[in-house]
Amino acid sequence: MLVTGDTERYLRAWFRSQLVFEADVRALSDKVRPLDRIRAIEFSSDAKKLYVATGDTLRAFDLVSRTEAWRYIPPRSFGFLIVSPVAAAVSPGGKLLVATDFGNVKVLDEKGQSLGHWYHNDAPRYFSFLLNGTEIVGADGFSVSVFEAYSGRRLRWVRTRERIYGMAYAPFQGIVAVRNLHYIELLDVETLMTLERIPAPTGLPLVAFSPNGGLLAAGGKEEVMLIDMNTKKSELLPVVGARVLTLTFHPGGSTLAAGCSDGVVRFWDVFSGASVI
Repeated sequence: MLVTGDTERYLRAWFRSQLVFEADVRALSDKVRPLDRIRAIEFSSDAKKLYVATGDTLRAFDLVSRTEAWRYIPPRSFGFLIVSPVAAAVSPGGKLLVATDFGNVKVLDEKGQSLGHWYHNDAPRYFSFLLNGTEIVGADGFSVSVFEAYSGRRLRWVRTRERIYGMAYAPFQGIVAVRNLHYIELLDVETLMTLERIPAPTGLPLVAFSPNGGLLAAGGKEEVMLIDMNTKKSELLPVVGARVLTLTFHPGGSTLAAGCSDGVVRFWDVFSGASVI
């Protein structure tokens, strides 16, 4: 299943190119509407639920019944300042972590019940679970940190040379890729030491690892750069007449998808570089 979200805040789920579910996730409040955009989309561990962060709300949709199951709205700061969820990730055991722009991280179960929360000045705006399922690696824009997922205790930390605008994690390789305006920096998750810096193409700061970590995709203005992590050789996959807005790999690793500014999702066979749709 492929899920898309657009600037009109419409959520759509596709199965084999057929639309199977859609929802309007626009904010109802005039106060929230200026901040209203889709910031995160995650499947539950059993793929039966879909979590969507938009505006000041995290919504959970049941993909079996095609209904909204529950929603979580972070408390407002000082009682009136709007707090927005900015990132979400699901643990191997099914727990959901939600980070907000106020520095809070909320822990929820699949039914939306609270399991705790923590706060950190460097709370991540991009993050992923490590293979052990109890730690996360994340970036807040100026640093990369590894935290205990449920307590918030920071285990490792490093400040980067330039501001971070995107992050991807390859769990089986133990590599974190963070992207700024000029290059992609690869770090060892165990030490957070820099392994390599790769020049980045001009375009939105998008990065995505293939499931086995063998390939790294980076968005360009009108192309996608595909990097072989073993040889560091790269090739460009052209996108004609549109800008690349999002990137993701199929779980099988053989297909790369890019959501583009013309409203089209493009797919490539990553082994041949040929467009498949």
